[in-house]
Amino acid sequence: MRRERESMMSYQQWRDRPVRGQTYKGLLAGLLGGLVACWAMNQWLVLWQRVVAGSPATRRGQPVVGQGGQLSQEGPDERQPPTMHAAAALAHRLFLYVPTDSEKQRVGQALHYTFGMATGALYGSLAEAFPVLTTAAGLPFGMVVWLLADEIAVPVLGLSKPPAQQKRSTHLYAFTAHCLYGLTTECTRRLVRRYW
Repeated sequence: MRRERESMMSYQQWRDRPVRGQTYKGLLAGLLGGLVACWAMNQWLVLWQRVVAGSPATRRGQPVVGQGGQLSQEGPDERQPPTMHAAAALAHRLFLYVPTDSEKQRVGQALHYTFGMATGALYGSLAEAFPVLTTAAGLPFGMVVWLLADEIAVPVLGLSKPPAQQKRSTHLYAFTAHCLYGLTTECTRRLVRRYW
């Protein structure tokens, strides 16, 4: 009986051991968290379109992230996500090539996952040094990503309309999607770091 108690205590000590201070592990855990969170954001878009927006779900693999805005001569509208515009801009500027919609979707999806994983990796590595960043299960992290990326960077880069010209429902979708991103990134990061 005493031996079992000692083995249980050692397991409990192992389970509750401090896992802070290993930046490379935090980076990899955050990278994985960002990957899972990007997938969760895609699922949220499908659910949002079915339930809230009342429109059919997007085709599988269509990139998401933030405020839509198709760039045209008249200015952006809300039919395509910014990742597709970024894909088109990159192809045109780097290769003088105008991609098809399916190519823009594939490259846009790759950009979405790349940005989400890189942001998650940065968050995971910073969380090792500053545990306060993990407060509220990653929700503040998701809100900061929403504010800096969706509300500031995307419009400044000309990939969407300015925030004041966006519909409220677009802001609400983007805000909730990024809260989900922060929550999923932190939960995944925490789970990975607990066992590694």
